Amino acid sequence: MKNYVKLAAYLMLMVSLTMSLLSTKSYAATAQPSFTVSFSSERVEEGQTVTMTIRGAQVTNLYGMEIVFTYDARRLQFVEKSGTQGVPDIIPNRELFPAGANLEVAPQVQGDRILYAITKTGQLPPSQGDVNLLSLNFTALAPGNVDVTLVSVKLGASGSTPSIWTEGATSTLGISSKSAGGSPGPGAGPVLPSSTGTGTTDNNTNILQLTPTLSQETAKATLTAKQLKGLESLTGSNTSFHKTVSIHAVNGATGYALSIPSAFFQNTSGTKQLDIQTPLGTLTILNDMLQNSDLAKSNNVVLSIRLADTSTFSSELKNSIGNHPVIDLNIEVDDQKLAWHNDKSPVTVSVAYQPSAEELLHPEHVNVWYIDDNGNVQRVPSGRYDAATGRVTFQTTHFSKYAIVYEIKSFADITDIAWARKAIEVLASKGIINGATDTTFGPSNHITRADFISLLVRTLGLKADYADGASFDDVKTSDYFFNSVSIARKLGITNGVDGNQFMPNAPISRQDLMVMTVRTLQLSNKLVFTSEASGLGAFTDNANVANYAKESVAALVKQGIISGDGTRLRPTDSMTRAEAAKLLYELYTKYIN
Repeated sequence: MKNYVKLAAYLMLMVSLTMSLLSTKSYAATAQPSFTVSFSSERVEEGQTVTMTIRGAQVTNLYGMEIVFTYDARRLQFVEKSGTQGVPDIIPNRELFPAGANLEVAPQVQGDRILYAITKTGQLPPSQGDVNLLSLNFTALAPGNVDVTLVSVKLGASGSTPSIWTEGATSTLGISSKSAGGSPGPGAGPVLPSSTGTGTTDNNTNILQLTPTLSQETAKATLTAKQLKGLESLTGSNTSFHKTVSIHAVNGATGYALSIPSAFFQNTSGTKQLDIQTPLGTLTILNDMLQNSDLAKSNNVVLSIRLADTSTFSSELKNSIGNHPVIDLNIEVDDQKLAWHNDKSPVTVSVAYQPSAEELLHPEHVNVWYIDDNGNVQRVPSGRYDAATGRVTFQTTHFSKYAIVYEIKSFADITDIAWARKAIEVLASKGIINGATDTTFGPSNHITRADFISLLVRTLGLKADYADGASFDDVKTSDYFFNSVSIARKLGITNGVDGNQFMPNAPISRQDLMVMTVRTLQLSNKLVFTSEASGLGAFTDNANVANYAKESVAALVKQGIISGDGTRLRPTDSMTRAEAAKLLYELYTKYIN
């Protein structure tokens, strides 16, 4: 996958660079292109082959393309390229990309996701108009309705950077059982009525598919009480309540909404997780996200995701965001907008995203910003891009506007510390760590006990219930680190020193820092180790490690998180800000999904 990402990035860069030199003819774009997915037949029987085609309308100046689409691998099997295994036989339009005059990256398959890229070579002119882009044959495997969804299209054009389209067009194919003579077989699952269209459940995957209705650019679907009960009765591949509602794409929709019976949030008998899949993104919610005071005597709760209105943003903010997507999350209870906030039950948001060629070189700097009603920006530490899934994911405890951005935040005094520079820049871009000033980081400054606890809590996203007085005598509620220290004490990460003292402003020793780190990883089930201190013999100062810290230090050495300076651990030395950033970066990349 990593090799493909590099190849695709190189391919699209090559398209732009090549066409900037080829000024053979100039084309002016008169309209935005649109794209569709279609099947050669609306319904087939299992065992039959059907052709899927991706088509572009009003395409201008086309020289190369990169296309990402998904399909249902349980019900469709792509036809493989002759002489290969596991490689789809994707056929590009040969009028656009003649054989022998193109450079093609072999299709890459990741689960139910296929990525494909191709560009013209030589002196061929760009293409334009309404054209088929590619086709692929599928074999129907099992009865039911199956979707192919176009995730993104990246076009390489003359004299410009690649343009990206991510609307999410979907086409549905009906597959009939042979034994049923063309009617849906038992494998298709029961059909449940919906006030906004059809709803189909799948007993094997805990998925309910809904067709919404469009009103004022919002496609709204309703999960009825009967359908909710039907989902609760499904077991599928798991016995816990982890279900999915998938809302079909609708042309012209700039937002998607799902109405859910209030009973889902009022039932506190066990944890229930619901994934709400839409063409704009997926929301993963828990049944305890709302309080009883929020629900009162309500009948339904509506969650929505839409493209945000950015017209009120300042020019500076618009320039910082550029062409990156901005989404707006909202929740309504009985048609009244709710200012939702719940630190105990975060919502996970996942959005399909296609980075630019430059961003693919530094994907860790694809970040998420929270934008409040006044246009103020806060970085979201959990926001990150996953090249394997092609999605940006983050967690939030309140609904508002969120932008996907690309930012490399650096400081003037870290250019000479190559071993820690990347760690500092990534954590600063994520909003996990701040500089000593706007332009300096202070890498050699000692980090205090309070600052390290704050960074550890922020890096791992730790949460805990605590009373206002559940901290230490020398930690006040007005201190910026009060919440973090209180969470750490509640979770047992730190017990303080000298009775009820924490000594927040004292430098933290390297071994104390390691003990707190291991306790944190154990609490979140991210690290399991045996009670032994093996592996420390390679360090000349291993005898200086305190007995209470030996197991923790050994565990981090074994995991490759701590390596000392090569020969020494320096357990009693104070930890510098640069060293702390390097350790936290290792935790972030190794343990945070």
